[in-house]
Amino acid sequence: MPFRYRRIGEGGRGTVGPIGKGAYGEVYAASDQETKECVAVKRQELPSDAAARELIMFKALSQDPHPHVLTLLNHFEDTREGRRFLYLVFPFMDTSLQEYWVRRRGLLHADLGRRFLHHAVRGVAHLHSLDILHGDLSFANLLLGSAEPASLNPAVLKIGDLGGAACARFCALAPSERLGTQYIRAPEVILGCTKPLPAVDLWALGAIGAALLAGTSLFWSFPHERGDETGDAPDNEVGTLARQVMFLGPMSSDPWPGFRRTSLLPSALKALSQRPLRKSPAQYLNDDDLVKQRLHPDGNASQLLLSWLQWAPADRLAASEAARHVYFEEEASVVDPLVQLQVKDASADVLRALVLDSLRTGAPVTSKALAEAVLAASQRATTTALDQAGSAVEDADPPARNPDAARLEDTLPHTGSPQSYCRCSVREAARLRFRCCTVSFECCI
Repeated sequence: MPFRYRRIGEGGRGTVGPIGKGAYGEVYAASDQETKECVAVKRQELPSDAAARELIMFKALSQDPHPHVLTLLNHFEDTREGRRFLYLVFPFMDTSLQEYWVRRRGLLHADLGRRFLHHAVRGVAHLHSLDILHGDLSFANLLLGSAEPASLNPAVLKIGDLGGAACARFCALAPSERLGTQYIRAPEVILGCTKPLPAVDLWALGAIGAALLAGTSLFWSFPHERGDETGDAPDNEVGTLARQVMFLGPMSSDPWPGFRRTSLLPSALKALSQRPLRKSPAQYLNDDDLVKQRLHPDGNASQLLLSWLQWAPADRLAASEAARHVYFEEEASVVDPLVQLQVKDASADVLRALVLDSLRTGAPVTSKALAEAVLAASQRATTTALDQAGSAVEDADPPARNPDAARLEDTLPHTGSPQSYCRCSVREAARLRFRCCTVSFECCI
């Protein structure tokens, strides 16, 4: 690695190992000595078709960058002990969607799941507009990072890892070759389709979207999901196909061109003969025994997911159309007036402290935490102002009045009894009002 990029902790006892590993390489956190920023460096050994393909794709995308697709900052080659390596430099992202989702055991606030899914759909729509098929839209390849420090919703999702990407028009697979991670692999790929279409990415969006919105992985069981009605994680892709049949029901007679010429193995025929767990996929997504967060059968979320999870690739909703789906219009319309007021009143320092604490601890930024932070800042500012005003009043001559006559604005009712009163100054009354104005409610942003 050139001197410009130094691994975090390099040269000392605190050298950090790979922050990510995949089939084609390792990812390290490094410091850019020129910009003083933290970056992610992906190292792949050459020669490698996947490394060359990923470099070509990212260089093409650099001509037309998108906010929800990872940007290539730099690339270079290096030789160590007679071995050649390709290094790709990207902006540092805080975590992957898989780590984030598993850490929360699949339980995300509906608005947050919608936000992540919308980012993924927009990123896929951009790739497809350039005739690029990603091919492996797994949880691990969807990365989360921070947007503006003062943003209430700091997380932004970006699509990464184009090692399996291809030009959609010329993508061809060998009969034994498979595309994508097993649990998001489209049924046509499992059954040996050698000419995959961009619709394989749409199937993956449906699988990822169901996990984000319903809290459950449909065709796979992560460690925290073991023991549910669908059983443990399938050992092979035929088991994944069986899960797909248990969700969607029987496959249509001719779902894609060339299907009838497919030579199905006995194990695949057994998987296709599985009985669905519920009468319809919509009922499946609305069943407490099968998902953690039910989706109404006639709701926009359920309709969007089922527009992708279709046997026939031609029936899946294009990403460009899905990006304008009515379900995502609700994202902008859901506004909490109290939170909106708090954000307006909160300084950038208050918001930045909340966001950094959330990234460090993994706890979501809640409106209660925001209210408390704004309240504390307001109390400090108000106390300072009142102290200054009190000093000015104390320096002035007090007005003449009957000391036995209690003025209404100088008294507050005591909370213990309606008949008992305690006297306090205007300054103390203001402080009490600030202490009592916290609204306690939990609402993940």
